[in-house]
Amino acid sequence: MENAPSTHRLAGRACEGMGDYQSAIAQYEQAIAGYETIRSSFSVEDRAAFFCNSVAQKPYWGRIRCEARLVQRKQAEMPALLRACESCRARQFGELTGEAPESSVELTPQNVCAALAPGDLLLYYVLMDRDLLIIAASRDEMKLHLEPLDQKALTANATKAMECLANPKSSIAEIERAFQHMSGVLIEPVRSAVAKAGRIIVVPDGIMTAIPFDLLSLDASRYTPIVEKMPVRQVPSLRWLVSQQQEEPASWPLDYFGVADPSNAPGRAVLAPGARREAVKVSGSFDPAKTKLLLGREASEQAVKSANLAQARYIHFSTHGFLVRDPKELQSDVTGLVLGKSGSEDGMLTAAEVRRLRLDADVCVLSACETGTGTYVPGEGILSLARSFLLAGSRSVAMTQWSVNVDSTEELVVRFFRYRLAGESKGEALRRAKLDLMTAGNATTRPNTESRVWCHPHYWAGFALLGN
Repeated sequence: MENAPSTHRLAGRACEGMGDYQSAIAQYEQAIAGYETIRSSFSVEDRAAFFCNSVAQKPYWGRIRCEARLVQRKQAEMPALLRACESCRARQFGELTGEAPESSVELTPQNVCAALAPGDLLLYYVLMDRDLLIIAASRDEMKLHLEPLDQKALTANATKAMECLANPKSSIAEIERAFQHMSGVLIEPVRSAVAKAGRIIVVPDGIMTAIPFDLLSLDASRYTPIVEKMPVRQVPSLRWLVSQQQEEPASWPLDYFGVADPSNAPGRAVLAPGARREAVKVSGSFDPAKTKLLLGREASEQAVKSANLAQARYIHFSTHGFLVRDPKELQSDVTGLVLGKSGSEDGMLTAAEVRRLRLDADVCVLSACETGTGTYVPGEGILSLARSFLLAGSRSVAMTQWSVNVDSTEELVVRFFRYRLAGESKGEALRRAKLDLMTAGNATTRPNTESRVWCHPHYWAGFALLGN
């Protein structure tokens, strides 16, 4: 089966090299049809790994490049390019959510732009082997940018930045230099559009999925992080963005459902006092009659699974997160939350178990380490715990991109809820909470101690918003 797709892939590459993009697309589509036949033979649960085969990904990239060239030459329309891009983007995610297949999801510039609010800027990235495609869309227009890409340099800067962000004693100047270099690649082609935006919605790709996008610089000559000017949120795909324009309920039966500081946790998991303080403080902002907070022995996996979580507007976990780097240890369950053991439950709420929950939350706040990290799969993204909460029905998820500090996280999450309940959007509430720690001027949790060093992005930049 491999030989036929490979033959068409190589023929497409030859036609593309000669500038015959129409013929190249025809060849790439035949190669893709062969690979799709192979992919459809996998169970849905196993399809995420399909694009780990870089050879299989190449005809999808080739089709995207050729469609982009034709659009630039005004010889083709944007819908064909959008379909090509989405053919290798969050495919398994859509299948797991019961999303309509590609043929029945109408992706047009009009539909995508209509899914945006005034002031929104959508930045959609495709990182290919030697090219970078950026589609920038506002409420009024959509434009594409196809640029040469030095993958090696981008990956080196992203890796350096993440190593520094994981270490609170690292040089802030070194972090800024790395993000300034990445901004020259990821922001420079769309800088004028970014300058006019009020909010950014990003569909990241490749190494971008690991970095805090709001640390990229708005200014080409002086480091000015996006977080200083506007909020950022991620979405998994254009299909998801267009299809998730659901109305919010007039009200939720339960305003807040929180879980923190479980006792009887598996192993020797012990949380610092800040985890409990965080949940107690946040829950105190809500009407007690519409609040449910599980602490200590009540914070068990069994209690979470038996609760009617679909009734809760805000769901908040303040506990340990776990990420098992060796997939063989827990098979597909490599990420999750540590809760209390009870009954037949082992106290490890895994990503696979989260997917089986039924949620209708406005936002789930995962105040635990590495809830937005996990295995990166090309064409699919990061298979994170946050992704599972989105699959379970939450409209959005506040997630962490590395191991976070308990005390600074307490401060950030308390401030996030404070701003949100004061009427700010989820993105703006998170941005303001980050800025409070970044400036480190008015800490309320532990004044005159850690608050003085919380300006380092290790303490606040790890939180990101995924979803609607």
